[in-house]
Amino acid sequence: DVGLPRDVNSVYGFGQLSWKNAVFLDLTARNDWSSTLPPDAWSFFYPSVGINAVLSELATFPSWFSFAKVRASFAEVGNDTNPYQLERTATFAAGGLGGYLSISSTLPNKDLKPEETRSTEIGADLRFLNNRLGFDFTYYKTNSINQLFALPLPVGSGASSYFTNGGDVQNSGFEAMVTFTPVQNSSFNWDISVNYAKNKSLV
Repeated sequence: DVGLPRDVNSVYGFGQLSWKNAVFLDLTARNDWSSTLPPDAWSFFYPSVGINAVLSELATFPSWFSFAKVRASFAEVGNDTNPYQLERTATFAAGGLGGYLSISSTLPNKDLKPEETRSTEIGADLRFLNNRLGFDFTYYKTNSINQLFALPLPVGSGASSYFTNGGDVQNSGFEAMVTFTPVQNSSFNWDISVNYAKNKSLV
């Protein structure tokens, strides 16, 4: 929130390795320290790794097989929360004879953890007939855990909600694309693309 005190310090690193200009390995690492989390959860680390391999540069394929690349990646992302979620807060406002004190209606949680999102993806890019026919496939799965949100409470409890971690939301699916160029010459190209995607969400 704008104007609320919040300190986040971060360290980030990135590296890339290549082999024969055909296999590429990308690595990242990041660590955050956030003032909005409890002391034992201030620090949270999240890395990523991705690999791409151009198989057509590593082996000899038939002349009709133009290009082949496979890829895979894994990544984690961390996230903190807004300030003042660890203690119940009070606000003094003008009014009445001397003002009044307003207590937050959300119960805090001293044991909050950072949110985490973990993503995995694999795919392939295949092309044939001098790139006039192509297939691109991707499968992915993403899990978001320890999400930070407010749970509603009964009115008689003295508070309207309780802020906590919870849930595991998973999204998985695949995407596929087929490209085809039935006509290709110096003055005219006719390109056709067909896409298909499916996603399944599970809480």
